[in-house]
Amino acid sequence: MNRGKGKLIDRKFFINVLLIGGMVAAFFLFCGFAGISNLLSEKRIASGVLVDGINVSGMTKEEARAVVTDKLQQKLSGRRITLCYMDEQLELSAADLGLSYDITGVINKAYQYNKMETDTTEQRFNKTAYLSRGVNFQPELVLDEALLRKKLEQYAKERAVNPVNAVAVFDAETEPFSYMPDQDGVRINIDKLMHDVKTALISGENAVVQVTGEPAPADITVSDLKKNTVLVSTFETTAAYNPNRNVNISLITAAVNGIEIKPGETLSINGLVGQRTTEKGYLPASAISDGILVDEVGGGICQLAGTLYNAALLADLEIVERHRHTWPSDYLPIGQDSTLTWDTKDLKIRNPKNYSVFISASFQDQKVTVKIYG
Repeated sequence: MNRGKGKLIDRKFFINVLLIGGMVAAFFLFCGFAGISNLLSEKRIASGVLVDGINVSGMTKEEARAVVTDKLQQKLSGRRITLCYMDEQLELSAADLGLSYDITGVINKAYQYNKMETDTTEQRFNKTAYLSRGVNFQPELVLDEALLRKKLEQYAKERAVNPVNAVAVFDAETEPFSYMPDQDGVRINIDKLMHDVKTALISGENAVVQVTGEPAPADITVSDLKKNTVLVSTFETTAAYNPNRNVNISLITAAVNGIEIKPGETLSINGLVGQRTTEKGYLPASAISDGILVDEVGGGICQLAGTLYNAALLADLEIVERHRHTWPSDYLPIGQDSTLTWDTKDLKIRNPKNYSVFISASFQDQKVTVKIYG
């Protein structure tokens, strides 16, 4: 009877031990889950996490950013690209090249590791296993292409040799043209240089980039000029003999002879010659003023104006301003003359073409001749 009673006591003791053990296990299991929960909510990077080989375990994001920034800046300070052009070398630093690390991005990745509440139990287990061996996050190297292009464009601009356009030189006395030849320049191809520098950066090593120049042809060549320096119009009138008129015609003809009108420019005869005065050598001669024939200083210069007006029409130049005489002239048909009066009546001719035109004017044997080349 006593033996059976002892067995019953032993069984109750065993059951109590199991219950107590279960409660202890449940307590520790609860603590384990609570610890995991605390780990998820704690604002520190998990143990075993590295950034570019730098141990950031247990750090806050701010602490990790400070440490990583210092180390990566030291790493970047050693990055160099050397540009070689002809006999010159220029070393560019990481700052010059627009290189930087995405430190914020990599710190966020390191911080979030093993903290994703959406991770399954298996994913958390696997991440915890990785943490025991160490997880290394590599920062992304970022290139500011706009900054790099601006730097390289300035580099290329400073080394460019601008082309020289050919120039036509007009000899108004003999009327032929001579030509100053065009010269090619040299330029650096920015797109190619960008490509070469980026390729060197991808290698991860300090590198030397060989820069080459390319020919930059002139916009205007001698061949171009020869096509646009031919005789396009000629017009001639005959002047009645008068010594003073001859002097005046000779003076204004000499002023116009050899004039170049560049594309878009306007030639003003009054602007070119100015007021006709005796100080300039002009003499009194017959002229039509307000419908009356009078003697005035510079009389006769309208013959050159009328001859030039007709030559300009034949050359397809634009007549901006022109005034006719109140009387028909004896050297031009009605409607083809052009009068000049200082500061009120002018002859203005504009060059609408995309190349220069040149004027040859002469007065010989009472013949006023105007030729236009272009």
